[in-house]
Amino acid sequence: QLEKIVCTESLISHNTMVRAATVVLVLLACCCCGASKAGVLVLDAATFHKLVGAGSLHFLVSFNEFSWKDPKEYDTVADAFVPTANAIVAKVDCSGDNKELCAEYKVAKYPTVMYFAAGGGAAEPLRFEGEPTADALREWFRGSMVPELAQLRALARRYVAAGAEQAALLGEAEKLAAAVPEDKVARQVVTVMRKVAEKGADYAAKERARLQQLVDNKSTPAEKKKEFSARISVLDYFTVAPIVESA
Repeated sequence: QLEKIVCTESLISHNTMVRAATVVLVLLACCCCGASKAGVLVLDAATFHKLVGAGSLHFLVSFNEFSWKDPKEYDTVADAFVPTANAIVAKVDCSGDNKELCAEYKVAKYPTVMYFAAGGGAAEPLRFEGEPTADALREWFRGSMVPELAQLRALARRYVAAGAEQAALLGEAEKLAAAVPEDKVARQVVTVMRKVAEKGADYAAKERARLQQLVDNKSTPAEKKKEFSARISVLDYFTVAPIVESA
């Protein structure tokens, strides 16, 4: 049960006042809004801004018109993160009282899955653009929680238009990737940077479009679709602007 595991483990592992307060809010949300059998926390307009981005918890949130339209594999993503005290898989029903919340985050298709960093506020989430398979979402969520990857994302957004500064940014990225040698996403970010330097500023956008066509092709094997979706998520570091502008 999400409410038992998250609330118990978080209280043990987080001993500051801010983190304790966050855990209490999660407990209230579990009681008031409910959770699916697999542990997906259901958020509404009232609980969303109290919990997401406000404390020590990372959130993966699926926005849908109706809660039962979540990807079939979304529940298995929640199962993978139940033992992790600071990672929450949640969903928002975009109908009824939550329409304004979904409009705030420019939800134009269902499902739309976003990542909200712990302690970073809810202003600039990352949008998952690949095929929402369990494997792709798990890898993307884990990668998003790695601090070095947050810094790499920031460098990637600057890189394409950096001009003469690209060499310096690539050097920074290589150092960050070296700090997490086992992380595939970090290595891919550096690879894309080198490709942009070699092939031009439009490389990331063109490569993303090419991979998306392969994902959409019915003849592409399922395993390849998973691989291409993961690569698309990395390319989006270079091509996708922040969802919500900072105030």
